[in-house]
Amino acid sequence: MRKTFTDSSDTNLITSLQGQVAGLEISSAAPGAAKNMRRKVSLAELTSQTTTVTFDVKEPFTVLADGNMYTANLSQQEIPASYRYFSVPKLDKAAYLNAEIRDWQNYNLLPGAVNLYFEGTYLGQSFLNVEQASDTLSVSLGRDKAIVIDRVKRQDFTKKQFLSSNKTERNGFDISVKNNKKVAIDIVILDQFPISTESDVVVEDAEADGAKVAPDTKEIRWELKVETKTEVKKRMQYTVKSPKSSRVVLE
Repeated sequence: MRKTFTDSSDTNLITSLQGQVAGLEISSAAPGAAKNMRRKVSLAELTSQTTTVTFDVKEPFTVLADGNMYTANLSQQEIPASYRYFSVPKLDKAAYLNAEIRDWQNYNLLPGAVNLYFEGTYLGQSFLNVEQASDTLSVSLGRDKAIVIDRVKRQDFTKKQFLSSNKTERNGFDISVKNNKKVAIDIVILDQFPISTESDVVVEDAEADGAKVAPDTKEIRWELKVETKTEVKKRMQYTVKSPKSSRVVLE
């Protein structure tokens, strides 16, 4: 089954969805059957019922009964999608593009292997997971090397101090996003402040330039729009106070 996702900028994401549908897995009728034997499989007409969706095969389609598995293009449609990049530079200094499909339940998508094509280039395979409750279905399109991301420790802010039985450690980072593409991009940058599980270890002065910070998980989230051929920089910093004898791992 082939789906074509199109956004407002006319960028096409052509996704080949190989779901298992009854009658599409073709094999010989019996051991020793002739390899040139052919079976008729048809293109399908979709029928929605109360709890199921049926593909009613109508148009003949010829497939060799040679023991191999074949797929048939049952339907093709255009689905609007929005595109956004995600990055967690603390773990991987790379930008990954996601196609986000709203109201995906209206398209009768099947779970299964996905062949991904973007801007006319084959990206590889992924898996389409439709067993979720979210209104938005995300399809990962892989890494985009035209987006350059860096996370560098600030030497002017980072230092350790030892006072009596306690120590204070200050950490700061500069995060940069450079867009080398010919169009502007939307990107989400994720990071996190340390979370203390000990009463004598305290995290203070946590700041993240222009970011949203989750109160429970301390997740840092920047939602940025980066124009073409430009660079955006953000800054985060925090201070950790702990007993001198304790071993605290921050990065």
